Amino acid sequence: MSRLTPADPRPSTPVVLVAFSGWNDAGEAATGAVGQFVDMYDPAEEVAILDDEAYWDYTEQRPEIRKEESGERFIDWPQVKVWRVEHPERDVICVLGPEPALRWRSFLAELTGLIKGFEPAMVITVGCMVTDDPHSRPLPVSGHASTPELASALGVDPETYVGPTGMTGLVHRACSDLGIPTASLWGSSPHYSPQRECPKAKQALLRRLSDVLDLDIDEGDLDDEVAEWEQTINQLAENDPDVARYIAELEAAQDADLKETTGDDIAAQFQRWLGRSRPGRDHPGPERRG
Repeated sequence: MSRLTPADPRPSTPVVLVAFSGWNDAGEAATGAVGQFVDMYDPAEEVAILDDEAYWDYTEQRPEIRKEESGERFIDWPQVKVWRVEHPERDVICVLGPEPALRWRSFLAELTGLIKGFEPAMVITVGCMVTDDPHSRPLPVSGHASTPELASALGVDPETYVGPTGMTGLVHRACSDLGIPTASLWGSSPHYSPQRECPKAKQALLRRLSDVLDLDIDEGDLDDEVAEWEQTINQLAENDPDVARYIAELEAAQDADLKETTGDDIAAQFQRWLGRSRPGRDHPGPERRG
């Protein structure tokens, strides 16, 4: 069940960021991007926990034994935590944890009730997909929004997806149905990466969040992590001609797609950027604190 700290005041017009580990989180990039706010802007305040055992299948999402610096051991049960982060420019609510295994409708109702209680200016769900994008090129971030007006203001696409979804998609749809402006960002993690984490996809998501929210986001040592990740894959390609050939094919395909981008496409993207960057803009995106 959720535990909201009753004595804490609600943040003023916060933005809510939501990411779940598991199916929606290739390369751990989505949870990594949202978790960056919790890690970099101290002190992040834990304001709620969703930990009803009815939501978890412990044979799939097992509890872990952890050890404190003091040497004390404890059981870490699967749970979704809600954090309030005091970014210098605005309040950010971060929802982080594993995608629940059971009773999705109950979980969704509980979480969206919490989100509604924060009276957010906007909710952004964050995910990452496994793709065939080459690691040596910028990794794309796709996005969509709950209304055509918000999509135009944020420089993302209107919602068109129909098909199977996870908890990320359900939160997006449920918040939109509540009348909360809602957007979704999806990163891309190369499927051939030998590493569990994909820092380059995490960085791409962070920079897209920075653009959409008009916030400066502290990336910490992420540049070094990205360089090390790329070097690991480059060494793999140097030692395996088949991998090198496959990556070259992906690069050629992506370069060919870029050549088909017209001047009108670039101009339209630039106009959207101007609209988001212009002081006093009147788009329906998140309000800024004075």
